[in-house]
Amino acid sequence: MKSILIYFLIPFCLAAQQGKDNDAYFNFLEQIYLENSAGFYNSFLENELHKQLNMFPESMNQPQILHMLADIRYQNKRIPAAVVTYLRLLFQFPQSESALQVKKDFPEILDKDGGIIRDSGKCHPFS
Repeated sequence: MKSILIYFLIPFCLAAQQGKDNDAYFNFLEQIYLENSAGFYNSFLENELHKQLNMFPESMNQPQILHMLADIRYQNKRIPAAVVTYLRLLFQFPQSESALQVKKDFPEILDKDGGIIRDSGKCHPFS
């Protein structure tokens, strides 16, 4: 009986610890994102945030991760990828605080500096 209990207890403890590590690593990434005004860490952040999305799909931090990922892609002038990420945020988490912020800024994102609507005179689904 004790051995069965141990087999059930060990995976539970490991899963609980993994959740704590996920939150700590998200906090680390969020801190780097907030201090990344010069854009030195954009490629690192984009890779790590993308890994977070894939590794922890049930995380409570998904809306913030999507918002940060979209912002970084936008800063890197990857406008179509940023728009897709913003749309994913809006459709998957429409009531989140991140989605509400994006709803305010989205028209400007689409039209700013010849963005997705006027990009190189090409026809886009948003035009």
